[in-house]
Amino acid sequence: MGKRESYEPGTFCWVDLTTTDAEGAKAFYGDLFGWEFRDDEIPGGVYTMRHGDAVGAISSTSTPRTGTTTSP
Repeated sequence: MGKRESYEPGTFCWVDLTTTDAEGAKAFYGDLFGWEFRDDEIPGGVYTMRHGDAVGAISSTSTPRTGTTTSP
């Protein structure tokens, strides 16, 4: 995965994954990209960010969801 040094307006730049299996997601993306993660305690749980360049995060949920969501 290439490293971006700048972003044109509208360029995808962050991934936020909410999953019922945060440990599985960390194992998958850690193996796939060689990433390491840092867990931060937040109210209601743990927010896991990639250690190093900030490109995304993983958070846990106990409620499975289907489909995708996007923010404007």
